[in-house]
Amino acid sequence: MRGLLLCAVLAGCASAPEEQSERPWRTRWVKSAGDGATQFGYGVAIDGDAAYVVGEYGGTIDFGTGALEHGAAVSGYVARLDRDGRARWARRIGGSGDASAYVVAAREGHVWVGGYFKGELEGRASAGESDAYLLELDERGATIALRTFGDAGSQAITALAVDGDAIAIAGDFDGTLDLGSGPLTTAGQTDVFVALLGRDLAPRFAKRFGGKSLDRRPRLAMDGESIYLAATYRGPIDVGGPLPDAFDGAFLARLARDGRHVWTKGMPGDGWCFPTSLAVDAQGGVAMGARFTNTLDVGKKLTSTSGEDGLVAIFERDGALRFAERFGGFGQDAISSVAFAGEDLLIAGELQASLGPMLSAGAADAFVARLHRGELAWFERLGDGEEQRATRVAVDPRGGALVVGSFFGAIGAGSTRLVSRGGFDLSGGDVFVASFGP
Repeated sequence: MRGLLLCAVLAGCASAPEEQSERPWRTRWVKSAGDGATQFGYGVAIDGDAAYVVGEYGGTIDFGTGALEHGAAVSGYVARLDRDGRARWARRIGGSGDASAYVVAAREGHVWVGGYFKGELEGRASAGESDAYLLELDERGATIALRTFGDAGSQAITALAVDGDAIAIAGDFDGTLDLGSGPLTTAGQTDVFVALLGRDLAPRFAKRFGGKSLDRRPRLAMDGESIYLAATYRGPIDVGGPLPDAFDGAFLARLARDGRHVWTKGMPGDGWCFPTSLAVDAQGGVAMGARFTNTLDVGKKLTSTSGEDGLVAIFERDGALRFAERFGGFGQDAISSVAFAGEDLLIAGELQASLGPMLSAGAADAFVARLHRGELAWFERLGDGEEQRATRVAVDPRGGALVVGSFFGAIGAGSTRLVSRGGFDLSGGDVFVASFGP
């Protein structure tokens, strides 16, 4: 796996704390939640001594503070854990209809959760098939504010970032969507939206990107100057300039904090590409994790060796390519999440056979790894012969990382071994949360 061994992959990043780079990492703890239905772990965020986990569940789910019952086939959840993995509280998100919590961000004792809901949510009725929501909680889990967005079609928030006094959200929608800056109307089947809100949830700008077909699954990252947005499109479309016709191609765009377009990079190829995660470093460079098939050009042409592979690409502030590499062996492999930790880059995802020195125990295994100055400093594979997937990784500012995902069979790290109670969807199972660090 050349990408794990290249030097200067992260040249120009801020220096990492000594404990991040020099002390060996170990498993701190692993915990799980779920029953015989299907549960998913979708997002994780860290704020001080608290970690917040979100996802969706059928049946019931219990993180250690009591079972959350379901009022629909699928409900969302948000749970708060301490640094030692002890649950402080958990709450259901949803009403009489289905709901999910896709993303979470936390800062200074405030927690923001985004996703979709049907029917009713905290006294708000959805306008159509499903509406997007942004829910703000305090550190005790009490609601501070709720905003919902939608019409007769389907809308969802799939990406969320908080920086300073602003909150960036992104998602996909059909029909008409008003995020407070005026109505946005899709040009085709599904379009991508991105918006910036103040901490009071007042709108600052909102934009739509899309053509006549399916444009979806946006991811975003934000720093003090820019918002980075990546998504999958079926073109041709215009994102500050025309992109070539593609069937599930990908783009990465940089916007100023006032919504002005700065640049867009199309990623042509003869397969498909789904961006899964974005992260920015201290110098404004942006890392993108993705999964792709066949060939893809991100400024460097990458070729999938078999089936579906993962990739990591890092771009400079001006859009120039800093680094790109394919990761994977035979079968389905994916980079589901990336996060900068000073000089280091954390990656998490799934491997089916091998990914560099990591070998699967069978089916899909979850993994998390840390790259330091372009070399593999540490990795952990979690799983047995059944299905396990890591969905998101978050950096612990005091050193370390937190990973969330879903699993069947048994999952273990260090001396801990947990067994799933099962589920109906092979991409789900039970939720796991694992902590690693020096």
